[in-house]
Amino acid sequence: MNNTQKQTFAKNELTKALLVLLKKKELDQITVSELSRVSQISRVSFYRNFQDMEAVLAGYCNKIIMDWYHQNEVHFEHERQDFGRNDELLAGIFQHLKSNEDFYKLLNQRGYLRLIVPVLKRILLNKRAGNNYEVYLESFYLYGMYGWIKEWLDRGLVESPKEIEIWLKARTIEL
Repeated sequence: MNNTQKQTFAKNELTKALLVLLKKKELDQITVSELSRVSQISRVSFYRNFQDMEAVLAGYCNKIIMDWYHQNEVHFEHERQDFGRNDELLAGIFQHLKSNEDFYKLLNQRGYLRLIVPVLKRILLNKRAGNNYEVYLESFYLYGMYGWIKEWLDRGLVESPKEIEIWLKARTIEL
């Protein structure tokens, strides 16, 4: 195994172990020593790869959302170019959340759902805003989507991703 493979293995094992532990206790109650013991990855490897426990969760959020996005990126870009909208991307986010429901429910339950915001920003706001008005409008859009996601998780994912898609297509704000 080369260094990159070792690093990837260590990150994956630490992440899996943290998710197991997070089901049982709050993040601030999990120690690096405990995580190292459960993952069988050394403390040194933990600190080599992560700044803190929250960084493990943020890295996992980034990985699973970006993996999903890259699998569908061409389709999303075609829709954006052809129709000037991103309905499939927005609907797809909810389908992704539903497909990974246990993880996102856990993240929400433990108060770390906000870790998805930087990743959402990368995939939803693919252009640079030119002036303050555009920055504020993008922020409104980003945190509006986050609000829908948070509320949907808080309410137990009652609506199907298809129902959410219909509601999102009815929106009037365009970016």
